[in-house]
Amino acid sequence: PQGRQTHMITALAYIGFELDRLSNRYSDPALPELHRVVRQVVVELRETLYQLRTTVTEDEGLVPLAEPYLRRWSDRTGVTSTFEAICPDRRLPRQVEQELWRIFQEALTNVERHADASCVHVTWDCSDGHARLVVRDDGAGMDSSRPTPERYGLVGIRERADAIGARVRFESDLG
Repeated sequence: PQGRQTHMITALAYIGFELDRLSNRYSDPALPELHRVVRQVVVELRETLYQLRTTVTEDEGLVPLAEPYLRRWSDRTGVTSTFEAICPDRRLPRQVEQELWRIFQEALTNVERHADASCVHVTWDCSDGHARLVVRDDGAGMDSSRPTPERYGLVGIRERADAIGARVRFESDLG
């Protein structure tokens, strides 16, 4: 599968190159816009593959993954971010950390797509036999008491939490 994914990115990059070449040769105003769309698809596909390939292992837990991931996310989105790990060397079972990792990724995706935030602060506390992951932003807020069909990310977060016996709490004020 990884070779196929690389091939897809290469094919899209080639299409982008050809669109750029054609837009220099022909004056069709649609060509530069199509080139821009293809470039954006390549960027999004690379990011999606990075997200899917990044995973918790026995050797690498949530904390060492989260810090560089958050920096990369912040660089890409322009949203300032901070990460605080309390007792960073403590680990949970791999499957639990893996679900929390995916929750972390989805929470950041929601911030990027919906919050219109300028700052995100993530806290990971794995101490006293419990773990807590907090993703806090300064965005526009939402009515968290009324899930809507468009909020698949929030539904996915709840489902992942349920799978490991965790509780999810969304706190938000509109505006």
